[in-house]
Amino acid sequence: MATKSVSGPDGSHMETTRKGVTYRIRPYERKDTAKVVDLLSTHQYAGIDEEWFRQTYVANPYVDHVPLFVVESDGDIVGVRPFTAFRVRAGEASELALLTRDTLIHPDHRRRGLFTAMTELALQHYETAEPAFLFSHSNHRSFPGYRKMGWSSLGHHETYCRVQTASALVDAKTRDTVTTLLSPVASVLSRTHLAVRDRTSGSPAEITVTRTETVPEKTLASLYRQRRPKKPRIVRDEAFYRWRFRSPEWQPSRTYIARRDGEPLAGIIALKNDGKLSVTSIVDVVPRTGGENWTTAVACALDRLVADYSESDVLRAPEPVFPPRILRKRGFLSSSRLPLSVLADQSRQLTLGLRSFRDGVSIDGYPVDQAARELWSVSH
Repeated sequence: MATKSVSGPDGSHMETTRKGVTYRIRPYERKDTAKVVDLLSTHQYAGIDEEWFRQTYVANPYVDHVPLFVVESDGDIVGVRPFTAFRVRAGEASELALLTRDTLIHPDHRRRGLFTAMTELALQHYETAEPAFLFSHSNHRSFPGYRKMGWSSLGHHETYCRVQTASALVDAKTRDTVTTLLSPVASVLSRTHLAVRDRTSGSPAEITVTRTETVPEKTLASLYRQRRPKKPRIVRDEAFYRWRFRSPEWQPSRTYIARRDGEPLAGIIALKNDGKLSVTSIVDVVPRTGGENWTTAVACALDRLVADYSESDVLRAPEPVFPPRILRKRGFLSSSRLPLSVLADQSRQLTLGLRSFRDGVSIDGYPVDQAARELWSVSH
């Protein structure tokens, strides 16, 4: 293996020879778009097109470049290492952070160290640039590699789920005879459990909840500003909502706004995915914190969502911003505890990784690791 690093007008790039093939690893250029989209759509997600790519990476409001690195061989793009930019605020200051997206290497070029080479080039590229830190939602295969490159672990992801059709969830996980016999019983027990929960979680009459088929950027950004937390949190301004939720990746979305006397108190955004298992996920909650009025408001919005999506097999609350008692009262169970932990695939467990570009990174005196729960909220 021969490797050399050189510098070009578009930033650092690397040339390396692996198994007799020469690769050039470099930052993304506009001319790469069609080839990158072709690679992603062929070997990752069939629904990816140039509009998805533009909205996801090019339209990001927090950076003036596309934070993506490519591997080039004989004029073809055979690997991509993308990032998504967010602003993280604490107190009166904010910093730029980059979230690692799924890296893809063409099947013919895997097991040649290209994942590591792209990541190392990205670290070199951003070492003296604006981002204060990188973070990742890593599976059991990728995190050991990240750890070797300086990532630290901030814990595992916990999701709360309301299982509304237990047999569908069980069938999606396993087909053995015992489970097949038990799944109809599980559905009856699940429906009985949820019916009891729903009767005991009524919303107060003075709170009204409206639903829209769009994402009202101004209203949600205003809610964020009204109760902006002091500790590190992802910035949820109008630019955030305009960029993130116009992407095809987040469609179709529904927004629920809880109000008292016409004044917005809280909002949640839901995304439904239909397949063998119908899953509706709560993908955003704003404000991020609050007192008793906030707790009541998010509970009311959640009640309306539960009623609207009664036909979904599973309702998911992957955001830990909800007070657990609100979720439990409405029949949501933690994926890390019985009974749902029995169905969890441990190989799919995600680790939150953090890689700082300076020792002890903090924002306005608040250590970034205090944002651990918040950094899960922008999973993709």
